[in-house]
Amino acid sequence: MKKKLLLGLVCAASLSLGFNITQVGAATNDQAATQPATTATDNSNQQPATTTGTADANQPASSDKPAVDKPNNGTSNGAVAVSYLGKNVKVKRNSYVYNKSGKRIKKRALKKNTIVTITGMVTVKGKSLLQINNKKNQYINANNVKSFKVASYKAKRNAFIYNSKGKRTNSYYKKGARIPVIKTKKIKGTKYVGVSETGYVKWSDLNHKSWKIVNQ
Repeated sequence: MKKKLLLGLVCAASLSLGFNITQVGAATNDQAATQPATTATDNSNQQPATTTGTADANQPASSDKPAVDKPNNGTSNGAVAVSYLGKNVKVKRNSYVYNKSGKRIKKRALKKNTIVTITGMVTVKGKSLLQINNKKNQYINANNVKSFKVASYKAKRNAFIYNSKGKRTNSYYKKGARIPVIKTKKIKGTKYVGVSETGYVKWSDLNHKSWKIVNQ
């Protein structure tokens, strides 16, 4: 009798334990089911794949192309353009050359950092154009040049201007005139100083103690 009673208690305990394990397993499965697969979807919504594509599309392919000329559009300061007259100036960027009617001269351009002498000025449709190197029909946009500091000396005698080959021209600086010096060059063993892109005077014609820095 006692054996039957003990066996019955063991079976009851086993059935009860098996039931509890099943319940725990079921509860675990339910908890897993409550974690929706939309979590990954939510993350992907926070970082849409189209973001990178849109950013790349906003980078223009032509952004690295250098500008050859800067439009004036009638907004240039005429007073600034006038201030360049009679001075040597430096070209700020590769620039087109125009005729006095404002039409661009094809196959003619000035490279950045070229030094030119401004000898005249015209205004075409609100655009200020500066005559360069006393060329009758060659002008540059006034927005494309800038003044710069150079050394200047007084002429101790009438100082004739020579070309790059050492040939004397009919132009000269009068004695006592202040001459801008932008570069030096030896021509046939003689030292010259550049006063423009193509003009030179002899170093010996200058008063070397009279030098000073001027703003061109």
